[in-house]
Amino acid sequence: MSYIQELTNTAKIDKIIKYYHEKTIGRMIVAGVEQHRQKQENMANILELLRQRNMTRRELCQQAKLSWACVSELVGVLIEKAILVEEKAEDTTQGRRPLLLSLNPRKCVLGMDINRIGIAVCLCDLYGEKQKQVIYPVDAGSVQALRHSVDQALAQVTPQVIGIGVAMQGQRQGKDWLFPGDHERIRWSLEDLQGLPTWVEHDPNCMLLGHVNRLEDKVMLVRVDDGVGVSLYTEGRFSQEPLELGWTVIDGERLTARIRQNDAEALGQALGNLCALIHVDHLILCGKRIEQLDLSRLLDSYKKTVVEHSKTLITIEKTMDASFGAAKLALMNYPYSI
Repeated sequence: MSYIQELTNTAKIDKIIKYYHEKTIGRMIVAGVEQHRQKQENMANILELLRQRNMTRRELCQQAKLSWACVSELVGVLIEKAILVEEKAEDTTQGRRPLLLSLNPRKCVLGMDINRIGIAVCLCDLYGEKQKQVIYPVDAGSVQALRHSVDQALAQVTPQVIGIGVAMQGQRQGKDWLFPGDHERIRWSLEDLQGLPTWVEHDPNCMLLGHVNRLEDKVMLVRVDDGVGVSLYTEGRFSQEPLELGWTVIDGERLTARIRQNDAEALGQALGNLCALIHVDHLILCGKRIEQLDLSRLLDSYKKTVVEHSKTLITIEKTMDASFGAAKLALMNYPYSI
C-alpha cells in the first residue's frame, strides 16, 4: 500500500482522530478539575480570613493575594449562597463608606456524634462558636432503629444549616462504616443527610478537632473506654491507617481485656510501644476508663517502655466533645462541596 493510500485509509484516520481527541478531552478534564480545586481552596482561604475580621473586597485581595476578578467571582458565589453578607461600614469618616464583607450570622453547621451512649448534636455558627448542644437517646439494636434515632435527632435541624459533620463509632470500610451492634456489626453507608453535604469521620479524630483550635504538627489522641480509639494527626492530615491499639497483646491477653481489669501498667506499656514507633509531640489521653486507672503506674510503665530521648508531652483530659469536632469538620470542608 502506497503512502497516499495509507493516509486515505478511513479506519486508520478515524483511529488517529479518536486518539488525539481523547488526549485533548483528557487534558481538558484534568485542567478543569485542577481549576475547580484551586477555586475551592481560594474560597476556603477567604472564609478563614473573614473569621478573623470583616474586610472589604480590596482587603481580601491583599490578604489572600488574589486578583480583583478572582475575589469578586468567589465572593459573588458566597453571597448568592447567603454564606457572606455585604454591608456598609459604620459612618466613622466623612468620605464614602466602604462595603464590608462578613460571615452570615444566621447560617450554621451541625455536628453529630453517633455512638451507643446516645446521639449528641451541636450547632455552630460559621465562626466555629457553639450555639446549641443537645443529647438524644439512641437505639442501635438494628440498622432500621439506628436510622430512626438519627432521623429524630435531625428533625431539629434548622433551615439555616449548610452542612453536617458526623463523628462515627466503629470502623470505616470504603464509604461504609461498621457500627458495633449487640450481636452483629451494622453496615451503614452515610450519604447526604437532609439533602445537605455530609462528612463522616472516626470519632477520635472529631474529638481531637473539637479539643484544639489549631492542630499541632504531630499529635495523637487515645480514647480509652471499653475499646481503645486512636487518632493520629501528622504532616497536615489525619492518618487513615487503623491503629488498633486495643488489639495489642500484653502478656498473652488483649489490651482491651486488661483495661477492663483496670490494668494501668498494660496500657502504659502499649502506649510506650506505640510512641516508640510513631514519634508525636503531644499525646492526649481521654475516656471514661482513664479516670479509673492509676495514672502514676500508667506513666511509670510508659516511661520504662518508650525510648529514653522521647520528649512527648502527655496530658489527661476528662471530657472530649466529638459533636463539636464534627461541626468543625463540616465547617472546614464546606467550601469543597460548592
